[in-house]
Amino acid sequence: MLRKVEVEYAISDLEDDSDDDFFDTLLGPLFRLASRIVHRTLYKFNLKISVDDISNLVRIDVDVGNIKPIAHLARRSAASLEYLCVMSAFGFHGSSYGIIGDNNGNFACYPRLRVLKLRHGSDFDFKPYEHPIPPTAVPFPILQVLHLTGCCPFGGDTAFRGNAARLKSLFLKVRPKDIEMLFERGVFTPFSHPKLKCVNIVYISYYGRSKITVFKDYLQQLLRIAPNAAVRELPCVESQSDISVAISVFGNHPNIQVLCLPEVYLPLWDAITLIGSLPLLSHLHCRTSYMVRLPAGVKEKGLPAYMLSTYAPMGKRLRCWHITQISRSVDQAAICVLLLALICSNFDYSIPPEKQFVEFMNEMEKAINLDGYKDHAPRLKHLLCSKWGY
Repeated sequence: MLRKVEVEYAISDLEDDSDDDFFDTLLGPLFRLASRIVHRTLYKFNLKISVDDISNLVRIDVDVGNIKPIAHLARRSAASLEYLCVMSAFGFHGSSYGIIGDNNGNFACYPRLRVLKLRHGSDFDFKPYEHPIPPTAVPFPILQVLHLTGCCPFGGDTAFRGNAARLKSLFLKVRPKDIEMLFERGVFTPFSHPKLKCVNIVYISYYGRSKITVFKDYLQQLLRIAPNAAVRELPCVESQSDISVAISVFGNHPNIQVLCLPEVYLPLWDAITLIGSLPLLSHLHCRTSYMVRLPAGVKEKGLPAYMLSTYAPMGKRLRCWHITQISRSVDQAAICVLLLALICSNFDYSIPPEKQFVEFMNEMEKAINLDGYKDHAPRLKHLLCSKWGY
């Protein structure tokens, strides 16, 4: 039996259906033979291929506008499907319902599905389903990877039911009210996800609507759902007033290896405090801010010696500081990186914002030759060559 069909389309400027007819004739028989379909298409195409004869698929990976036929196809393969990825350019709340239920109120279970990734690109108020999904329904009992972008589909906590003990990777880029709803439904309870290793939870805002600030209890709960998770991305920590809270909270989770706070300006001294509380941290993603103040009695040229005598060695696992945005002067950011590299013996490279890459590297080269820094040049010059070959 044919095991895989992989299709890619380029966008077409034709206004008639000739392309659809061609691909229907060419690919229809192949799809009906395939046990695995990787069907990527730009959403201008609207293929007429019938899915009524297609079942027992293992993988569906679709990038389309209208997902209704894909939802029908997924439901027909519910017993065998292991991977379902639907990336839609438009809102698909009503259509995604078709992945689980039909117009007659019949609901499907996916007993073998391990990966579920759903994304939509629209913002609108959802209407209640004609046939609500029963609160006892568990459509994805062995799910290990769950990525949701745009909203929580199917209504409520449906995608989270019955799989907390198996989930290994969770990525949510959803609206604040979706996160709040999941808290209210009891999804994020302490130690509820023992196998979760990667946790990325992002608040999004639409059309200029303001984001909300994470409260301490929410942040605490988000961290406590998976005490063993090594990768944390919580861009919802977006307020400078949250920095001290974040530092105190993260300090209670020393197993963190990758920490992403891309909305936070982290001054050098706060970064040092955070790194010091996370002995396994290897990658830090955040914005960098100016140093605010020099330690009492320390002049700028004496900073390297002061840092070495006061803080080194620390952050022995830290290899990368990914600077998502630089506040104020680039030269200050470059100095912050050099000082961090001095006290963290295995610090390997920094990644500045792409538009400031050349300026950042130039400023770092200048800083290495300043009084107080040039004595340590052999330890610092490797930073001038990015890991990515620049």
